[in-house]
Amino acid sequence: IYDFNNEPFISNWGVVVAKKQLSSIFELSGLTVALVKKDVYAERFLKMLEEFHVDIKVVWVDDYEEVMGYIDKGKAYAGVVSRFSSALESHKHSCVETPIIFAPVDLKMAFKKGARINSQIVPIIDRYLKEMKSQKGSVYWESLSRYLEVPFRMPEWLKLLIQISIGSIAFLLIILIILKKLVNVRTRELLQRTEELQRANQQINAMNEQIKSLYNELQETFDRFQDIMVLTSQVGTFEASEKEFLENVLNMALKLVPKVKYGSVSLVKGDRWVFIAAKGHDIEKLKNLPLKREYAIVSIDSTKIVDRIMDKDRMLMPSELLEEFSNAVKPIKSTIISPLKFGGKLIGFFSLDIPEGSEEVFTEQDIEIVDRFSRIISGFYAARRYIEVEGKFHKNVAIALVKALESYDPYMKGHSERVAQYSTNLAENLRLEKSMIRKIYWAGLVHDIGKIIVPRSVLNKAGKLTEEEYEIVKKHALKGYEILLGVEGMEEIAKIVKHHHERWDGKGYPDGLKGEQIPIESRIIALSDAFDAMTSARPYRDPLPVEKALNEIMENKETQFDPNLADAFVQMIMSRSA
Repeated sequence: IYDFNNEPFISNWGVVVAKKQLSSIFELSGLTVALVKKDVYAERFLKMLEEFHVDIKVVWVDDYEEVMGYIDKGKAYAGVVSRFSSALESHKHSCVETPIIFAPVDLKMAFKKGARINSQIVPIIDRYLKEMKSQKGSVYWESLSRYLEVPFRMPEWLKLLIQISIGSIAFLLIILIILKKLVNVRTRELLQRTEELQRANQQINAMNEQIKSLYNELQETFDRFQDIMVLTSQVGTFEASEKEFLENVLNMALKLVPKVKYGSVSLVKGDRWVFIAAKGHDIEKLKNLPLKREYAIVSIDSTKIVDRIMDKDRMLMPSELLEEFSNAVKPIKSTIISPLKFGGKLIGFFSLDIPEGSEEVFTEQDIEIVDRFSRIISGFYAARRYIEVEGKFHKNVAIALVKALESYDPYMKGHSERVAQYSTNLAENLRLEKSMIRKIYWAGLVHDIGKIIVPRSVLNKAGKLTEEEYEIVKKHALKGYEILLGVEGMEEIAKIVKHHHERWDGKGYPDGLKGEQIPIESRIIALSDAFDAMTSARPYRDPLPVEKALNEIMENKETQFDPNLADAFVQMIMSRSA
């Protein structure tokens, strides 16, 4: 329908507006969000939610104005509109613009498709638009640069600015076309016009440097917010170590607040004050200092600026300790310090420092950034505590189940712990994820809990089992699965236990899974279980030597055992025996 010029006039993007301010898309989980039908930003927004596994309730509307109206009426908590629409219309409604932005789109000029004059107009527009972007000083770009300097609010006069700018370019094009038609009879006038345009060009070229600088700043800001989203996602997974996570926080904070050169994270543990991570300061010296809780500024209950913070430390610390502390930290002019809290209690501090001699000063925006990072760190420690408590619960449940089994069958004493240890060691050698290694450990501890349903006479039988007795024994894997499935939080462990007697060739039980259909955790435990059973005493036989047990595993790989895991297991046992 239309032809377009090549040089973008300006960029637009999608933004989330909401009843109240949001800091991330994760806060929309479970809420109602208004989206415009067939809107490109709505489609990109839904794709982004899918990538981050965030579920929302969608209500479809016809335009952006209706999105904001739905928020006014309480029919939706949030909505997706274009950035221009938000700037021009959101002040008329009760919604606020959030910092959640995405899907930038270039805006270009449209012309009637196939018009002969397009081949003349489009190159001229592109050329002069490029030249305008490389100049400084014109009213047009001065106004546009003021708009781009505002990180989250679009000026009300943007629509008027676009109309004036397009009108100016259209007027210029008309003049150029007239000049081209009269070129033979008005050469002098054309030359004069050209000289005027060249002078204007110089101004526009100068302004372009400002536009490029502002664009780069916007791009850097967008990249930083992406990094923050990645950092926030690490809080719940807990795959990163404490040191790695806190160093990432400090690095990101120093990027977002360039005036800051130093920073630290410290914790209050009982009556001690302990530094955990630092940038700029000597963290090793700080860690070794015998700092007491009373030396810290424990009276703060919110994020605030503290000038000359070392003056306060001088009033709190003994002179000898103060000297060591002063040698460990860089000279500081001003500090933003924020309390870290968990369960309403103070657990530590997050601080960023401007060095002595700097002309920079902190702003309210800096305070807000530090406060956000403080909340992220507090969330990390809250998640850490939850995982520790959950792990202790699983361990207590697992040990209780194992003890019950051992009291039922004395020959099982120590078997579960050894299987768990063999399996964990093999998983670590294979460099599996930490979360998977933890599950393998728990599953190893409770893999035989289902044997509690097998009569002792069968478990302790000295001779060969009858076919009927063997069928009873085979039920223990499924019974163990059923027992563990009833324990909250052990559902995945239950699945591992269920399949630890499956075989690589598909002739195992209870489901006859084959090859990689069997969970890798179950394949690992199958090896450990078989090895420990062979090398342990049983009512019907003496223990096998380690070497013979390993030979049995090698002879049965590709039939009973995963061949790659079997090789790795044998190599692990042999290296430890040596």
